[in-house]
Amino acid sequence: MPTSNTSKIIKEAKRLTNKLFLPGYEYQKIGVMLLNISDAKNEQGSLLDSENYSKSDTVMKSLDAVNKQYGSGALMLGAQGIQKNWRMRADRKSGAYTTNLKDLPIVK
Repeated sequence: MPTSNTSKIIKEAKRLTNKLFLPGYEYQKIGVMLLNISDAKNEQGSLLDSENYSKSDTVMKSLDAVNKQYGSGALMLGAQGIQKNWRMRADRKSGAYTTNLKDLPIVK
């Protein structure tokens, strides 16, 4: 079911992780890839879905508004944790030559 609700995405990611986990194996951090992203304005409703989206949508919009005003991470969901022991490294990141003119090399 399409959603823009972060808590639902986290809940589903945890469910799938628990389903895939096998005891006795070592694991490393992974990411979750979101596909077929579309504008929520174009989402088609369902007559069979009894879940109330208005309250959860309001909560997510409020969370997004606070984070937009005060900076990313000002408000977080509990599943994200408080301590940030891990950060994405960008030391090997390739340049954004096609999207950022500042990354283009200068030829002399």
